Amino acid sequence: EIKEDAGVFEPMKEELCALHKQVKKAIETEVRSERMKAELITNVSHDLKTPLTVIDGYAKAFENGLIPEGEEKKYISLIATKIHTAHSLFEKLCDYTRMEHPDYKACFEKTDICEFTKMFFAERYNEIETSHFELSVSIPEDKIYVLLDKQLFTRCLENLLNNAIRYNSAGTTIFVIVKKFNDRVCISLCDNGVGIRKEIAESIFEPFVTGNIARTSGESTGLGLSIVKKIIETHNGTICLKTKPETNYSTEFVIQLNIL
Repeated sequence: EIKEDAGVFEPMKEELCALHKQVKKAIETEVRSERMKAELITNVSHDLKTPLTVIDGYAKAFENGLIPEGEEKKYISLIATKIHTAHSLFEKLCDYTRMEHPDYKACFEKTDICEFTKMFFAERYNEIETSHFELSVSIPEDKIYVLLDKQLFTRCLENLLNNAIRYNSAGTTIFVIVKKFNDRVCISLCDNGVGIRKEIAESIFEPFVTGNIARTSGESTGLGLSIVKKIIETHNGTICLKTKPETNYSTEFVIQLNIL
């Protein structure tokens, strides 16, 4: 009789096991999140230290009259460059932490993604040409509407474009392709440059995966692509780095957004 009654507890046992797994997973996620936050603070502190140390050193040299006569402009230029580096890192950190906040809300509006993408790259064509890069654009004339936070998505495209320019050499071609697939639109940003090593492809969107391991040259704050991912997730979309890009591409980032 006791053995028969024991079967009554089986559903409860299964529910408790499932709950235990959920709690364990939640704790692991929280621990990982806290560890990433700690690493973020450590890395930002380290990256800020370098430009601030240089600025402090040159400022003291000016204060003590140690700058060689006639080289003032050179040192002022170096200070300005380091200030820009520190400001850029701080700005990216603000973007990253702001989107991490649970109360953060994007400002969406109905937008023709084809026209938006065309305008973005048209406005930056001089920058691309000045950097001695080529631009190849394939965007349909059709109107494809999505819900877009224009400011956020501009930052997304800027980060991807800057990433391509920073880590490739002059003469590289940047390809921009927009295609419609059923109820989704794909925006691909590709290049035929140095490529990204396969072993770090899966972690490329994590904070502080920088150019010194992601590409063969260059350096970065390592937050640009993490911000890109957060922006796309805010739009309920997806982004991936294709591990086997099309024949003409070394690197291929593909964004997918829902069509209205």
